Amino acid sequence: MNRLAQKIKDARIKAKMTEKELAAKAGIQLSYLLQVESGKKVINEHMAEKILSVMGEEIQFITDDQPVPEKTKVKAAPVREAIKPITPNAQWESVLAGVIQKYPVTGASSGKVLDYKELSIVHKKIDGIHFEKIMFVKVEQSDLPGLRIRKSDVISVHMMNTVENDSIYYLEVGGIRQIRMVRMDSNRKLQLLTGINDHTPQVFNPIDVKVIGKCIKVEFFL
Repeated sequence: MNRLAQKIKDARIKAKMTEKELAAKAGIQLSYLLQVESGKKVINEHMAEKILSVMGEEIQFITDDQPVPEKTKVKAAPVREAIKPITPNAQWESVLAGVIQKYPVTGASSGKVLDYKELSIVHKKIDGIHFEKIMFVKVEQSDLPGLRIRKSDVISVHMMNTVENDSIYYLEVGGIRQIRMVRMDSNRKLQLLTGINDHTPQVFNPIDVKVIGKCIKVEFFL
């Protein structure tokens, strides 16, 4: 465990705070704090200072590669030398830019939370999508073999309300949520298909269809 992580943990214990309380007061994710305290997550000085300030502490430490000077009565000596600012290289910038976010995985038709996914957000994006515009649903029915989507697959959904022809969307029609391929016919009505070769699509006026988002990726488990 690095010195910053140890100092944060010691300060929290001294302040008689739980990890959950500290994370809430510091405005950070609990999972992020747990990884910092366990030494699994590298934390920079700015973030450490923010967390420590919640407990009335300051960064007063010596870098890990410097020995801690022993106190002496012979002569006065500075406690430590000023720490030179370090400019992160490209690799460390990538590490420091990542934040772990926990997303619920809901049932595609039931809307119930079935699981969770912990993903690393890099430059505010996941799979090229802004982290606040993505959601995850789990397929609960086996009615989409024509779209190569099967029961228990997890689908990444880019939340939006516009549609493109022959793309797959997560929709709500008459209070029922479903995954369908969308096509607009010559009468400006939406056809909802279970596959490319679906010859009996459901047909609706666009005003009757609520578009939740576009399906961009399917994960399946063996």
